[in-house]
Amino acid sequence: MADLNYVPREPAPRPVPGGAERKSVLVAVDRWPQIAARLDLEHRLLNATCPHGEPERGPGVGPADLELLLLISYERFGGVHALLRAQAVRALPLIADARARERLGEIAFDPAEPDGLRLAAMYGLDTSDDTLVERLKQDPSEAIRAAAERLRHSGKCRDMRHGTPRQVPGDATSESDKLCCCIKLPR
Repeated sequence: MADLNYVPREPAPRPVPGGAERKSVLVAVDRWPQIAARLDLEHRLLNATCPHGEPERGPGVGPADLELLLLISYERFGGVHALLRAQAVRALPLIADARARERLGEIAFDPAEPDGLRLAAMYGLDTSDDTLVERLKQDPSEAIRAAAERLRHSGKCRDMRHGTPRQVPGDATSESDKLCCCIKLPR
């Protein structure tokens, strides 16, 4: 063990200029339109996640929000913004733009991304392209491979009748016993 007589003493902490405590200040962002636009988009994206109150029709994004949605989709290392990023990825397919589709493809094929985010990006892509689905079926993630198989099947099967939700197979209240032309539920 080290002899504490030889360890120099720690210097006294310096006082913080202006004091250790400060009052919170609410800043009006009207003078900074970029910040106001970002806060407005964040508010719309996060309002769509609230389970209480009136259900909203969605975040209400448009082509004017594309740049901010792309920016939010790149902000990956902030744990505080994980939900915001997921909402931005779910909103990107609502905008018909090549850059939005390209970003969704980057996220869907990136194994470093969380599976939930990759699945959201994958379902936002146009999955009628068989090469895209076949590439996703070779993914290291089991969840992505299973989702790609479902996408491949739903792409080939155009007779998708889902009926009413039910708790057990063979429920008499169901509209149809068939999920699609290829899968028959057991009775």
